[in-house]
Amino acid sequence: MKKTLGPITVIDTKPQNAPYRRWNGNQATVLFFPTFAAFLIILLSSLSDPIIPGLTVAEVKTVNGTVSFGTWGWCTSGVKGFDDVCSNSGIGKGGNLNQLGTLVGLVQITGAVPKSYHIANGVMHIFANVSTWLTVVWTLAACGAWENKELQAYDWTRWAFAGTFWSSILVLIAWALDLGMFGKVSGIQSPDGSQPHISPGPSVFMMMAAFILLAGCFIARIAWLKFKPRPLWTVKGADEDFHNVQPPMSAALPPAQDLPPTWESLEINTPGGKIEKHEYGTEVPSIAQPGFAI
Repeated sequence: MKKTLGPITVIDTKPQNAPYRRWNGNQATVLFFPTFAAFLIILLSSLSDPIIPGLTVAEVKTVNGTVSFGTWGWCTSGVKGFDDVCSNSGIGKGGNLNQLGTLVGLVQITGAVPKSYHIANGVMHIFANVSTWLTVVWTLAACGAWENKELQAYDWTRWAFAGTFWSSILVLIAWALDLGMFGKVSGIQSPDGSQPHISPGPSVFMMMAAFILLAGCFIARIAWLKFKPRPLWTVKGADEDFHNVQPPMSAALPPAQDLPPTWESLEINTPGGKIEKHEYGTEVPSIAQPGFAI
């Protein structure tokens, strides 16, 4: 079956000269694994410093110690004479850096990224997690529809692939906010005039991997439409008119073994009613008309 909209082919279940093998397998299962992997990666990246120490977005190393930035805040480590300190939104030891007058450089670095920026970054990570999780759930529903060969299996799979596109957009925004931390701390100098060393943390590469997975799924879907035709059993009324599915003409006819009705079956019992039988070959007027014969 082939349906076109002007020069555009909308549905073509039997393309001509197809050099590939038709595949009617569970297409949603192929989408589930990379989408679920991307969800786990985004979830771990959202729990970076100060929630999970060591999982950082950016690390700033100075002569006095190291300041690591995460999604929700920052932590310090390697400061001589002091315990590790984290911002209020995370888990840490020690007190407030503002009380450490000898560590002016670290105080300036921790204040380079405002708290509002961390909140915006964390909220965007939450949106990316929710969108990716909904895509995973919808992919599971599409897997069940493919397994049972339900009519909506192809449409649900298409919507699941569309979910990977919107999730990749949200992941890209969250990743851009992570990279924005480098610009905020790049212009800070230590009290001795030295430039601190800034290096990316593992969370940056994790978000990049999640974006590649989600965007790759959507790009593969676009290419897939060209080489993998839609299964015929997922098209409603594939043997009929796609826009106006009509029942077969034989559905309104009586069974073949039934005989046509006869005059006796009519049973006309009205007063004055009379059934006249005529033989073939005789001429009988249908209406009695009195008059003169000429």
